Amino acid sequence: MTVDGRAIAEEIFAALEARRAALPRTPRLGILVAGESAVIESFVRIKSKGAERLGVEMVRVDLPVGATSGQAIDAVHALARTVDALIVQLPLPKSMDTNAVLSEIPREKDVDGINPVSENNHIVEAPVALALAEVLDR
Repeated sequence: MTVDGRAIAEEIFAALEARRAALPRTPRLGILVAGESAVIESFVRIKSKGAERLGVEMVRVDLPVGATSGQAIDAVHALARTVDALIVQLPLPKSMDTNAVLSEIPREKDVDGINPVSENNHIVEAPVALALAEVLDR
């Protein structure tokens, strides 16, 4: 048995495009990026392309090198007030308390389902788990 990941992705995008078209306004996705890394930029680029394809406005906040956990938490709070959904791009720099930052993501806006305080009470499921379940279903 072979799995055609691209075909599955296209089917999912088609369904999401239809759902997005029915929304009364353009959704806004916030993404917080701390640190500089080619890997992080690659992940953000993939998310940006998906958001663009779906007509989702992406609001990116970049923290400067050396930013503190407090600055990241402040940025999470500011983004949460202006967007419909929020991603804190991991990994955060080692100088930051990742759990403290992730704990500030509002549960209802936690796209990745990674707020450690929510534990098993997430509104959304972790994307990797959902992707695996989707592949297994197909």
